[in-house]
Amino acid sequence: MAPTKAKKKPAPKAAARPAVKVVRDASIGRGAYAKRQAAAVVLFFVALLLASVVLIPGHNVWKSLHSLFFGLFGVGAFLWPPVLIYIALISALERPFKSIAAKLWEAAGLIVLICSAIHIFTVGGIAFSGKMGFAKVYSLGTTLKCGGVAGGLTGGPLFLLFGKAGAAITVILLAIVLFVLVTGLTLLQILSLFIPSLRKAGNAKAKKAAAVTPEPVFFKHKKPAFFELIVFLR
Repeated sequence: MAPTKAKKKPAPKAAARPAVKVVRDASIGRGAYAKRQAAAVVLFFVALLLASVVLIPGHNVWKSLHSLFFGLFGVGAFLWPPVLIYIALISALERPFKSIAAKLWEAAGLIVLICSAIHIFTVGGIAFSGKMGFAKVYSLGTTLKCGGVAGGLTGGPLFLLFGKAGAAITVILLAIVLFVLVTGLTLLQILSLFIPSLRKAGNAKAKKAAAVTPEPVFFKHKKPAFFELIVFLR
């Protein structure tokens, strides 16, 4: 009887390199997501309430709120509902930004600057001196003839310091900065609106990024049975 060949022990397989995984605390993620969604819902309904107060004069307390809102912001009162709806939507869609509170402060600053620009172009002068006192600016705001008290507080001193042209340029530039912060636009996106060459370069870059070849995916195949038989017969 022919002696049986000793089976060769297969070479030990190299230990597979552990995959690197990014671990995130699921409970914290769910909590932050739930809070942001709840804040988005509340903000959306607050925006609807403000839209109703702005558009419907109403009676009694409602009418007082209507007059107060226009007295404070004048024509700028119409901007609050759409701005709040925008922030609520980007919060619900999980757009990346620091916090809803920071976004609200940026939006408030933008609206105040727009009220200031309206004040500079319509009323001018400092808000609370001489003929243009607090009550006068408030009254003009309720009749949509200026930017309200908020516009007078910022636009009036700027008008006094820089004159109409200088104050207008300062307020418009600051409003553009806050608009960029609120919307999340980049400087190149803004400049591309006015410079066609930058727009073409941006489109070409986007097409190039979309055409990047995806990384190859390697699958681990099982060795065929006949290969294992050859190893066994050696």
